[in-house]
Amino acid sequence: MHNQLPAPQRQPLSGAKHFWLSFLAVVTGVPVAAFVISGGFMLISILFIVLIAASSGGSSGATTLKTTYAYGKQGSDNTLISIPIRGVILSGTAADPLQSIFGQSYADGELIKEELRQVADEDSARGVILEIDSPGGMITASKAIADGIEYYRNKTHKPIIAHINGTGASGAYWAAVTTDAIYAEQGSEAGSVGVIM
Repeated sequence: MHNQLPAPQRQPLSGAKHFWLSFLAVVTGVPVAAFVISGGFMLISILFIVLIAASSGGSSGATTLKTTYAYGKQGSDNTLISIPIRGVILSGTAADPLQSIFGQSYADGELIKEELRQVADEDSARGVILEIDSPGGMITASKAIADGIEYYRNKTHKPIIAHINGTGASGAYWAAVTTDAIYAEQGSEAGSVGVIM
């Protein structure tokens, strides 16, 4: 049978020792905490950059216009090209990939401008209808849409109309007023162009 020796009694720390140990913990703990936090921030930044590169890697500057039949008499000579403007209007460089990951829609103003240019160059439809449900967005992106509308009108001399179904405010309304006519569904919100700083 083994006899256990009694545990040695610990002396309480003096005030001075307690102070210096606490001071040492803070002095060494702050740089360690900063290193851990900055390392975590660095890791998140790297992941975010990889995510952006992956989402934009497959896109090219020139897009080909793809059209699908929506409704009406198929094979008719009287066709309109429908271009949706749904969600916040952003420019291609500012379009946040996290928005598409979380299911939020946005309208790329530069892409819509390019679509309008392609439709004008193809000259196959009798006109364009912009289907708008947007609260607006960036000034530069909204202006890009307005520039695309102007290009289409000057090149084709064909009608371009806006159909607001839901919201057509701010930059979206700016784009709408540059068209030949605006049609809004009952209960839609339209207007509110302006910036107050």
